[in-house]
Amino acid sequence: MLQKINFKLICLSTISVIFMATACNNSDGAGANKEVAEDSSAQDSSAQDGFVQIFDGKTLAGWEGDTTYWRVENGSLIGEINESTPVPKANTFMIWKGGEPADFELTLEYQISAKGNSGVQYRSHEVEGVPHGLSGYQLDIDGNNTYTGQNYEERARAIIAFRGQKVTLPPVTEPINVLAKNNVWSPSIVTDSLGSADSLKALIHDG
Repeated sequence: MLQKINFKLICLSTISVIFMATACNNSDGAGANKEVAEDSSAQDSSAQDGFVQIFDGKTLAGWEGDTTYWRVENGSLIGEINESTPVPKANTFMIWKGGEPADFELTLEYQISAKGNSGVQYRSHEVEGVPHGLSGYQLDIDGNNTYTGQNYEERARAIIAFRGQKVTLPPVTEPINVLAKNNVWSPSIVTDSLGSADSLKALIHDG
């Protein structure tokens, strides 16, 4: 049975957004936090359509991450790097610890700053020796929408599908560093399309 998981949040950061604070700086300052939108309807719709809400909009209950970069504010889960926070040595994630889903459908809302670079990890596992580090599939999100919608495998095969592509991934037969060329997984076989990258980009609501 398909599980329905409802994240229902609006996230904003001066550098990155949901689940991940990337290791880079931003000169925009902390003022962007004022743009965080309140969405009370997100909290009222947790039981609609059979979805289970995994973020309560008030606390980090059920979640684990570095609170140097992550906090709850105005009903949103916010990941931020600014002038007062050190840049992490590696990508650091806010990880949901409330269960281990079977097949699932995830819905969410997000906001990301113009220079933000982030993503949503799923079907991932924690990396030993890297605090709150993950390896696995990632729905890419960036403020410039260059990468938003593509599929990236964190700490593994890199870009496995560009926005709009459906791909088949053959078994890995050689070292990853040989097959991942220019940060793209060369063995990916494109089998279908959801639409052109540009036409899908036009559906993304900037800001």
